[in-house]
Amino acid sequence: MHCYQILPNKEPTRATIQLNEFKNRITNFNNRDFYFFDNKNIFDISSLTIKENCIICKFDNIKAIVFIDDAFIISEIINIKEIINFNNNTFHINILEFLLSSVIIILENESIQFYSKYTHLKNKFIIDTNFITLQSNLINLEYRIKELHTITVNLIKNKTDLKMLTFNKIDEYQLEQLIENYNLKIEDIYNDTLKLIKEMDNIHKVTSIKLSEDRNKYALINLYISFISLGFSFGSFIGSIFGMNLKNNLENSNISFILVIILTSTIMILIILFQFRLLNNAE
Repeated sequence: MHCYQILPNKEPTRATIQLNEFKNRITNFNNRDFYFFDNKNIFDISSLTIKENCIICKFDNIKAIVFIDDAFIISEIINIKEIINFNNNTFHINILEFLLSSVIIILENESIQFYSKYTHLKNKFIIDTNFITLQSNLINLEYRIKELHTITVNLIKNKTDLKMLTFNKIDEYQLEQLIENYNLKIEDIYNDTLKLIKEMDNIHKVTSIKLSEDRNKYALINLYISFISLGFSFGSFIGSIFGMNLKNNLENSNISFILVIILTSTIMILIILFQFRLLNNAE
């Protein structure tokens, strides 16, 4: 991860300062404040901690420590060069707005990419490994957006935190309006992502229903074949009886063979029709 130092009205510069060096600068520092900055912890939880003289925040994969007169941003996925000519009086708000704007653009682009992939896979009407992987990644994106949304909602609801965030440099109402605007944008992305997840769930359900219908059709065909086989098995049974070469006086009759065939065939047909009727009544 790269760390950049930002000063008002100056170009951002690479910083080699270690996180431990911030402890002396942060008022009422607590060891857990840097928990989200540990690179060994790989998770997508967003957080915002307001100290007396700085803001410690992690918006998705963008980490920052924002003081009143300078800021340190740790990230490899945003364009730091966009940070120029920030007002001295509202410097920390400008940085906060830049971070929110950057992470929203990142999440929105990911959402658009997922939608494009989903549209391509949806036309195949096949739930394969790519479809399941896409759904899993989309659920992860939904979780990340929700975490960020929670921060903005909590700020809007908690007037004390909102006032602390101003550092007496900006009107509280203006800051609230700013946070609400970004909150609405995050909600839009979240709703779009949630809609896409529900569409993918619906495809899963429709596919499961179609597979169930196909299984039922094959099961019904197998059942019909079993009924017909049972009917013919009766004919085989009669044939096996007359094939034992025992005298029964039927061999002396000219019409006995025809009578046996007619009687056997009739019973076979009746057995098959009886089973079909039972099946139709069960349905």
